[in-house]
Amino acid sequence: YEIGTGNWSSDVCSSDLLSTTLVQVLSDAWGQAPVVYEPSAKTASFDEVWLLSMVDAQNAGNADSVAFLLTSRIPRHSHRMVLSLIAQLAL
Repeated sequence: YEIGTGNWSSDVCSSDLLSTTLVQVLSDAWGQAPVVYEPSAKTASFDEVWLLSMVDAQNAGNADSVAFLLTSRIPRHSHRMVLSLIAQLAL
C-alpha cells in the first residue's frame, strides 16, 4: 500500500486556505473574530458549536437547518460566501 503525498499536500494547503478565508469572512460578518478555544478545552465556544452545526447540517443535506443557522448569524450579503466555504470544508 502506497500513499501519494502530492495530493495530500495540496489538500492540506487548500483546507488551510479555506479555513483562513472562512475565519476572515465570519470576522467581517460578525464584526469580531470567531471565538475558538484550544483543542484541549473541555467545552466548545458558541461560535464553534454554530460552525460545527453548520457543517453537520450541510453534510446531512438538511437545507432547513443550514438556512436557519445562516440567517441567525450571518448578514444576507455574506450568505453565499459562507455557504460556499462551508460546503467546501464539509467535503
